[in-house]
Amino acid sequence: MFYRIAIVQNEKELIQYDCADWHKYLDGEPLFVYYKCQFFNEHNIEDLFNDLSENIDKFDAVFFATNSLNSQIIYDACILDKNKNLIENFISKNHGLYVGYSSRIKERNFLPKNYLVKQEERPLRDKKTIIKPKQEDAKDGNLHFENHPATNAHFPIDKDKYVIAANKPQTVEGLYFDYLLYEDNSLQTLDPLVIDKEKNRVLMYCTKNTSGHRVIISTLPIDWQNQKCLFINVVKYCTEGVPTVEIIGKEKDTSNLFSRELLIRQLNFDKIAFVYREMNSLDTLDVENIYATTLIFDSSLEDGVIDSFYRNNKSKMVHRNLRILHYFEYSSGASSLYKLTVHSAFQEINSLEKKIILAIEDKTPDKKNKYRYDSNLLTTFEAIKFLQSNQIDNTVLYPLIVQEQKSRLQLDGSYDEMYMASCTFYAIWNLCSENVPFDDDHKKLESYIKNNSSNISIYEKAQFLHLVDNPNIISNQNKKVYIKEIICKIENVDGEELLSYGISNCWRILGDYFNTDFLEQQDSDKLFLLIKKSFSVFGNFKNNPKVSVVANYVYAISKMLKNKNIDDKSERAYIHKFLSSAIGYLYNSLDDSDSALWENDIYSSCLAITALKEFYALSVYPIDEILLLSNTTNKLGINIDNLLEISNSQTNSLISLKKNNTDLKSTNEELNENLKKLKLKNLGTKFSVVGGIIAIFILVVFIVPLLFDQTVLCSFFETVKSFYSKITGIVMGISAIVACVYTILNYHKKTKP
Repeated sequence: MFYRIAIVQNEKELIQYDCADWHKYLDGEPLFVYYKCQFFNEHNIEDLFNDLSENIDKFDAVFFATNSLNSQIIYDACILDKNKNLIENFISKNHGLYVGYSSRIKERNFLPKNYLVKQEERPLRDKKTIIKPKQEDAKDGNLHFENHPATNAHFPIDKDKYVIAANKPQTVEGLYFDYLLYEDNSLQTLDPLVIDKEKNRVLMYCTKNTSGHRVIISTLPIDWQNQKCLFINVVKYCTEGVPTVEIIGKEKDTSNLFSRELLIRQLNFDKIAFVYREMNSLDTLDVENIYATTLIFDSSLEDGVIDSFYRNNKSKMVHRNLRILHYFEYSSGASSLYKLTVHSAFQEINSLEKKIILAIEDKTPDKKNKYRYDSNLLTTFEAIKFLQSNQIDNTVLYPLIVQEQKSRLQLDGSYDEMYMASCTFYAIWNLCSENVPFDDDHKKLESYIKNNSSNISIYEKAQFLHLVDNPNIISNQNKKVYIKEIICKIENVDGEELLSYGISNCWRILGDYFNTDFLEQQDSDKLFLLIKKSFSVFGNFKNNPKVSVVANYVYAISKMLKNKNIDDKSERAYIHKFLSSAIGYLYNSLDDSDSALWENDIYSSCLAITALKEFYALSVYPIDEILLLSNTTNKLGINIDNLLEISNSQTNSLISLKKNNTDLKSTNEELNENLKKLKLKNLGTKFSVVGGIIAIFILVVFIVPLLFDQTVLCSFFETVKSFYSKITGIVMGISAIVACVYTILNYHKKTKP
């Protein structure tokens, strides 16, 4: 997941001044790797407000670059009532806003009332005029930077270096040109960040942390002057907020590079604001300048050094409610392990495991009173293996499981004459062997599996390697052949088949055999290229792959990464991206926070939890615990539970409004239908009257004369007949015209959008 920011720039300034372009400040800066930037100017400024109107959460922050508001078009767009409301709503939704210096249009009337400040022009000495000299030089001033995340969270500001950069003639020469005066109603909202102590002038304001908003208003052209340290601090603060995690590593130490990158990516993925800094010594680390609530010391720092630092700063840490995590390396026999000094590692995974264990134990015997988990052999195998990995042996259940399944064995030793079912039962029996000794049935079963292993598919060979590990059944040479065939199969598969369980299980097996004698070196190198092909099919996981499929891929990659260092940065990047997305997908696939099982299925749950454990074992940091500890507060320390309560209330109001809207729509449709019927009825009445007149005329002119002596009536009707003949033509013509016009108008109304 990326942070998204909108940058508003003045195109005329971009054409004239190279220093006006934010691209050169953002592109290539490592701290902005996880940022997606969208640029706006005079030609598309309305697109910004249209985007905010459609989705207020599209951007994490909006930045008005230096002199962007000099454009009358941009300023006029901002002060429209509808857009002013959007800006106010954007700020209130916990998004950031930066309003930079503007040399010509100095009003800020588009800001909410409690953010209104006046931009006053500094009385500068006019270089062209000696007769009326002004009081000050632009280079003069005594700048003071307040201790705040927006000024020094990522880079502390060196005042001397700042002054040198500001007074370079290559950019905008001078410390500052305008200063800010706040309105009375802003006193409770804004804090000064940068001050000219010499003149007691505020040059940059920021919202108070207690306000819950992130707005910065500045008269310092920090972008034009390439004030890198302050620029990065400001952009990161407006976009991400106050850091909740700070990671301290040893300078130039690369021993835990993968672990650090993995942690940093996951923090960015979850949009948890953090700071990473490298130090040779902790003597210069000032607790007062740490804004995070969780401080993580890299394992490259010695445990004794951390203990000393903690003792010397204990009172400050208690006062700041600062949580210290340190993962240090210690030897345990032949291997090295990492130990957490304060909190137990993998807290969330342990919690999930316990839930799954309870769910598994609750499901035996199942609804059909069969001594199998979910009435499935493969699920039973994975469940027993999972329980045993957690030191849980159900010695009473094992004999019941084996004895019940033995009843399905055939004379040839097979399980229901099915090869893979036979392999699965064989694997189950081996897991239960301490409580259920092998007998003749076991020998016959083993013999059947050995004698029928030649005619199975590639997918079955992969599952076979997962279930059967007995040199009496399969030789090491045949294992190599099977693994070679599995790799060839993966090479020749594309598209949706990569999301099949069969292929994912092939990857799982390759993960188990990676960096062993059964896998040739050239094949090991090939696997990372092959797995990249699978990433593109998963995409953003919008195709909702099965949990078991995703778990198999995560398991395989994690096992492979344990035994291989990825030197290429781009390779690490796409592996990180896939793993982060996959882990997020697995967590999101749990129906709710209280759910114990993925897809209400023991098999999928066992695969998922095993894969997660392999993934977290990759890193010396228990990333899940860090995320869990860090996610208790949001960007500004606001309690998440309160936000959820507000969100639920707003959701209920929205549902109510939608229901009312639906009812109104239904009533409106009913009224329209009645109106159509009434119009048709009126039209019928009009045509009935016209038709009646015509009928009377025909009756009088043609029918009546036939009923009487024509010689008597001839003289009377001769004149009338001539008159009515003319009238008939006129009346019928007018009737036809009226009917046509009415029909056309009625049709136009119906089809009008």
